[in-house]
Amino acid sequence: MVSTVIPEEQEDSNKVIHTNNFISAQEEQAQSLKSKNNENGSQQIQAYDIFVPLFKPKNQIQDKEFRMDNQTFNLGFSWIFRALFINISKLMYLISKNVIQKNKKIEIQHLPDLKKSEIVENNYFLFEEALLRITQGEKIQGKHAYQMKLINETIESIRLMKMYGWESAFESNIAGVRDKELNCIKKIQILRASDRGNSTSLVLIAAFFPILIVYYKNTADLSSSIIFATLEQLYSLRNILYLTGVGISFLFQIGLILNRFADFLSLKKQSITILEDNQNHIPELFEKQLLIQKKKDLLDKKKGIFLNENPLATRNRKIMKQFELEPEEQKIIDIKNDRFNQKEFKLECPQNGENIAEFSNFTSLWDPNSDAVLKNITWNIKKGNFYGIVGKVGSGKSTLLQVILDEVPHFQGNLKKSGTASYVEQEPYIFSGKFKDNILFGKPYEQNFYNEVIKACSLDQDIDILPNGDETEIGERGINLSGGQKARLSLARAVYSKNDIYLLDDPLSAVDSKVASNIYKNCLNGILKNKTVLLVTHQIHFTKSCNEIIVLEQGRIAHKGTFQDLENILLSMSNQEHFSQNKEQLSLNLTISQQEKKESKQVQSLSQQKQQNFEKDLEKKLKEEKEKKGKLIIQEKDEKFDLSLKTYQTYFRHAQSSYKIFLVLLLYILSEGIYSSFYFTFGSYDQNDNKSQLFYESGILMGCFIVICISKYILTVLITNICNRNLHNQMFSQLTKAPILYFDQTPSGRILNRFSSDIGNTDLMLPFMLFDSIEGPLQLLNICITVGVLNPWFFIIAIFMIFSTIFLLKYNLPLIVQSKQLDLMYKSPIYEYFSSTVQGIIHIRIYQQGKNFFTNMCKILNDSVRTNYAFWSFNRGFAFNQQMSTIIFSLIGIILSIYTSSSSDKLGQSIVYLTQIIDVIASLSRQIPNLDSCMSSVDRAQQICKLPQEDAQIKPLDYKLYNELETAENKQNIIIFKNFQRQSWIKKGNIVFQNVQMKYRKDLDLVLKGCSFSIKGGERVGCVGRTGAGKSSIIQVLFRMVPVEQGSLVMIDDIDIKQIGLNTLRNSMSIIPQMPFVFNGTVRRNLDPLEEYSEDQIWQSLKQTNLEETIKKLPNGLNTDMTNVQSIFSTGQKQLICLARAILKNSKILVLDEATANVDMKTDEFIQEAIQTQFTGSTIFTIAHRLNTIANYDKVIVMDQGVVAEFDEPYKLLVKQIGDLEITSESIFAQMVQNTGYENSQAILKIAQQKYYEIHNQQQDNYNM
Repeated sequence: MVSTVIPEEQEDSNKVIHTNNFISAQEEQAQSLKSKNNENGSQQIQAYDIFVPLFKPKNQIQDKEFRMDNQTFNLGFSWIFRALFINISKLMYLISKNVIQKNKKIEIQHLPDLKKSEIVENNYFLFEEALLRITQGEKIQGKHAYQMKLINETIESIRLMKMYGWESAFESNIAGVRDKELNCIKKIQILRASDRGNSTSLVLIAAFFPILIVYYKNTADLSSSIIFATLEQLYSLRNILYLTGVGISFLFQIGLILNRFADFLSLKKQSITILEDNQNHIPELFEKQLLIQKKKDLLDKKKGIFLNENPLATRNRKIMKQFELEPEEQKIIDIKNDRFNQKEFKLECPQNGENIAEFSNFTSLWDPNSDAVLKNITWNIKKGNFYGIVGKVGSGKSTLLQVILDEVPHFQGNLKKSGTASYVEQEPYIFSGKFKDNILFGKPYEQNFYNEVIKACSLDQDIDILPNGDETEIGERGINLSGGQKARLSLARAVYSKNDIYLLDDPLSAVDSKVASNIYKNCLNGILKNKTVLLVTHQIHFTKSCNEIIVLEQGRIAHKGTFQDLENILLSMSNQEHFSQNKEQLSLNLTISQQEKKESKQVQSLSQQKQQNFEKDLEKKLKEEKEKKGKLIIQEKDEKFDLSLKTYQTYFRHAQSSYKIFLVLLLYILSEGIYSSFYFTFGSYDQNDNKSQLFYESGILMGCFIVICISKYILTVLITNICNRNLHNQMFSQLTKAPILYFDQTPSGRILNRFSSDIGNTDLMLPFMLFDSIEGPLQLLNICITVGVLNPWFFIIAIFMIFSTIFLLKYNLPLIVQSKQLDLMYKSPIYEYFSSTVQGIIHIRIYQQGKNFFTNMCKILNDSVRTNYAFWSFNRGFAFNQQMSTIIFSLIGIILSIYTSSSSDKLGQSIVYLTQIIDVIASLSRQIPNLDSCMSSVDRAQQICKLPQEDAQIKPLDYKLYNELETAENKQNIIIFKNFQRQSWIKKGNIVFQNVQMKYRKDLDLVLKGCSFSIKGGERVGCVGRTGAGKSSIIQVLFRMVPVEQGSLVMIDDIDIKQIGLNTLRNSMSIIPQMPFVFNGTVRRNLDPLEEYSEDQIWQSLKQTNLEETIKKLPNGLNTDMTNVQSIFSTGQKQLICLARAILKNSKILVLDEATANVDMKTDEFIQEAIQTQFTGSTIFTIAHRLNTIANYDKVIVMDQGVVAEFDEPYKLLVKQIGDLEITSESIFAQMVQNTGYENSQAILKIAQQKYYEIHNQQQDNYNM
């Protein structure tokens, strides 16, 4: 704003014509005031020069920094153009003013020079900030993305992380990444705070220089009117420059965002080349002559090379001569009007071709610098054939299936294929939704076929016992399903899709022998008969009925032929002791045999009988409560968020020092006091006063104001940075210690939203919200008191203004806060759905569900955009109403000042202050709702800190168990062991379960129903049973993942595990899970995340698992990053990594949860041998589906419907009397063994018998001795 004082004697000849009609009334008042003042020889004050224009720029904006939302573009460009418009108009006005007054006595021409210096200094800060944003912005984005990746990984593997006792390691890792992110943010925010302080203090600096010039040059007399005019002009220009800088900052931010978009959009589009026989299309041809020029290369790029048995149909021969292609290639023409420049083209695939896929010298690799995963594959896949794919761990079996799906880069050779595909992977993709929807996967519901698929995949009994049948809600990644249920659900989805080729990656390894035999009979040899099936398996007996078997070795097809052709090779692959005597024993693993078909109908499974009785008893209850029990996921809208003063108090407690808060508040108060004193010094100045006193007083005030102003902004940034760091660390710490039920009921996207959007708001927006929210009320109070002193009538206006503000806040602030909470809440489904989509991207592509997922995502985004629009509508509506009411009250105050002021000096001061009220109120009306909205994010983040927690991580008894603290120290609730020596409190390894009852949720039925057994230290105990019988629940109870019911007792070495701290308990045991747990980080960190062991110990564990040479071949050895673990290790090799962890830990209790289900026979045998060798004297508890692996165990537990149905030595469970050579049918275990086939059951019996006599003979020898 320009404020100019014109000497009274020259006013008539230099009138300024104003075009703003709105202030005509004020001009008339000024003219009347002029005539009044002329009598006293006073100076005239032109109203327009003092009145703040309607287009006054705002002091502050919302800065989203590097978080993208749908306001970024609007805010950025609107502030840029707005600032430029005001800047240009103001500068033009300045020029006109200086031209008009060039002959004045007062040398206003010095003022543009001062403004020029102010612009240069501001632009220097802006340029420095822009450079810092570019350099640090990329770092922030990268570190934030990596941090979110680690948090997502933690959430997905939270169950295993807890079992390993690695919470502290993950907390430390993520805290380190978080510190680096905050350090980058702090650098930018400190510079912005300095820029803010510099911009604010420049008003006083620029005002001080005219005083200095006048003082030293004595060019003219100085008056308070001149000073106030100059101050207001500089104040206005300062706002303009600040807004311009903010707009430029947004422009840089937009550039960073667009670069990220460009990187994403430039990714090569992945196209599935499996086509239907009669109606699939290649992508649009973007250039008219492209197809003619590229010919065969185009087909390579766009849709692969297709079969050529069938020539071009006669009806499609109408084509231009220049459209000639190579004779053996399929022709692509427009099916509409025989023109080739249309958007949609049709590929006529072979109708009578014998092969559905052809490999010709095909080589594939993950990375150009790595070895090929498949080498020189030549193989024809015929329609309707059943193929078996076998091989050692890491031989390329899974990769071969992914090559057919175009998920592995093609290096050389050709692959021709047609038809549609279904895929079942080793780690099944299960999305959050109903059980039925996971099977249908976008396909229309056909009841008869659906029921047929359910029965063929042995899911009928599972559906019957689910709380709400197939309408039961399934959690993310099938969290409330067993491994076998997930595998069968994925298989059912593949079968229901009715495709041409079925790619099955070892789905039978996750189920017990009887279920596997039923699936093999009813599904693979039943509903999928005459379909093209590729079955990857480690269970050789499932390959006997295959039309062809291929044996892979190190990515090559080593052998190919029928079961009979490869009998000797398959025998050598199995390489088990009980198989080595003759070739006839190869058929011992046959699941479907003639013997099974001849079984007596009178033999009934105890499990089936109990299942039927159980279903009858619960049928009525399930019908009444199935809707309630079938609901797993807690909707976020059910959560309550109460924003109150306590939210602020809790947040600022993270600063860990109350004096810091007090100091910052004191600086804000002092800065307002100094600013007011500066104005008061000028306002009370008289021309007769001593100029040097004014000079020294204003200089001291200016110096203090600059230091305090910059200090308060920087300290605000530092305090919020500390609060945000501690809040985030507490959130993650509380999250890792939350009960496992929370993760079952809460989608990972919702949790990620707390750490991304909510924490992002506090990181980047909160400091700048606090600037204005603290300054604003102090400024407003200062202005009201000052104007009230100058004109007491203003106190009446101030009262009305305050009541008006309270009224607007009362009715608008709740709407703004609630709409912001809804906005944040509706972002969670975006994270959830996107995360699920990424996890299942292969299935979405092959099942052609991209359009459906895209449509669903659009609906979710629309909901989010609507809530965001509602928030901004309420926000800006309130700001507009508040600003309009402020303008009205300020206008009234100006009119009163003009009529009632006794002097021009008081009038000038009053009008300057009143016009500043508009800016202050505008800023407050924007920032207070935004601050509350930002604190809504803090409140949502604090909800994570308030999560219910598991039992204590460490308890008093723990110290006594560790040799009276001689080898342990308490640090952050974790026992840290010195000298890499883990002193386990478990000395023997005795395990006792006594009447254990457990349920996963209070509203569900018991899963374990009085489970009791006792395991002696050093015993090897196997646990078997049908899927869902309660096997894995025993492990959950042993590791205290789920609380047991009252009266249940679990003891280890005669100590109730409830008395042991969770971290102490879990760290004292080892587990090898069914699905291997490998996380981001180096190989070393995957093996030893707590850094307890030396490098020699790590290499020794790798040597004992046959991984030493594999790791040495990696680029950086133990320091090789395992981020892209799929291209480094196969599933079997990742399982060996888990074994190496267990060997390194060497616990007295080792748990194996179907650990060898996904490895071949040789690897299985190697793992069993390694366990037997390395864990001598340890208690081993194994859940197994391969009954051969536990035949030589000390005892076997048979679980059935949550109770221990049988518990004894394997041999005793197989025979009626000791010495029998035939298996009885009376026990459940014996029936399960019989289901594996006659020869295999006899082999198991022989192993169990040898083990029995070995134990008892040794006992007899010991007795005789």
